[in-house]
Parts: sequence; C-alpha cells; structure tokens
Amino acid sequence: MKNKILLACILIFMLSASLTSAQEIFEGNVIQEFEPKSRELMLQLEPWLKEAQAIQMGPYKIFRPKENNNPKLWVTSPSNFELIAIDENSISIMLKDNSHGGVLLSDGNEDGIFEQLSYEILDPQSGKSGTVFDWDRDGETDLKIIFSGEQNTPADVSVRLLGQWQKLIRKDKKSWVSINGEMKEIKKEGPKYIFVK
Repeated sequence: MKNKILLACILIFMLSASLTSAQEIFEGNVIQEFEPKSRELMLQLEPWLKEAQAIQMGPYKIFRPKENNNPKLWVTSPSNFELIAIDENSISIMLKDNSHGGVLLSDGNEDGIFEQLSYEILDPQSGKSGTVFDWDRDGETDLKIIFSGEQNTPADVSVRLLGQWQKLIRKDKKSWVSINGEMKEIKKEGPKYIFVK
C-alpha cells in the first residue's frame, strides 16, 4: 500500500511537469477506451471526467478537470482498473475487481495531515462487506460498519471497546452497548468511544 501512495506522489510531481507541455495533453472524451461499465461508473463518481484533460504515462492515464481551480486528480489504466483518486483533502486507492480492497486517507480539517484512515473489509463472521475506520491513525480501529446487502435493511455498526467489537445500539437518541448482558451507555469523545459514567 505504501508503494501505491508513493506512486501517486511521484505521478503528481511528473504530471505537474508534463502538463506544461501542451502537445502531451489529451482533451475531450478521454475515457473512451475504458469498458462501458467502467466509463459509466467513472462518470457517476466524477462527472468532470466527461470533459477532462489527460496525459499518458506508460500503462497509466492521469486525468484532471479542465478547470484549473478543481484540485482533483485520477490515476488509472484502461487495462487494469486500479485507481488512485486525489483531491484537496483525501487520497483513495481502489483495487481492480475487488470490492474489499479500497483505502481512504482523509484530511478532514485541511491542516495537511491525514487524520483518518478507512478501508474496506470482508467480515469473517458474516461474510458481508463493510468498512473499518481508524479515526486517529493510532493503529487501533475505532468503528466498523457491515452492510446488510439488502435494500432498506440497516447496516450493523460496531465500536471498539475493551479491546473487542461491541455492537452499537441506538436508543432514545443515545448510544449503547451490551456488556455481559448489561446495557451501558457510551459516547464519542474525540476519535474514541468511551463509557458514560
């Protein structure tokens, strides 16, 4: 994963140099060589790709919006749809044909430091996909969401307490967990959940 982030940084540097040379820039329908399903997904995620600028670097294409004030950048390949997406406060990495391979680093307060890490998982208990959050990047996961896979069925949300996942229960606009059959109220304090005294 570190290699992919390093690749993104190198490509940003190379892109800034390459885009000064106008003959290397493609404009217009720059995603036409992607598979139809990939094109549809790309345009749903980022409509600016319909009218974008791109340069080719080996097997990779680097895309940016035509408007210079839009700080987004995509690095991907038509033959291998691994994707690095960068904007002003996050880096996302998605792996080809693997719905459990995405990673997001986020700088929510725009201070230049990535405070939050989240990544997709396959829950070993249920076999369903979900997302895990490490809100303060201390190496300990803080929240887990497992998607039901069914429409109109809420996801299971768990918090990390006492070194274990505890199912989060919302009742009377408060948050609770069941510890040894006893309901205990919890609250979020900073990036962590703690027990209410």
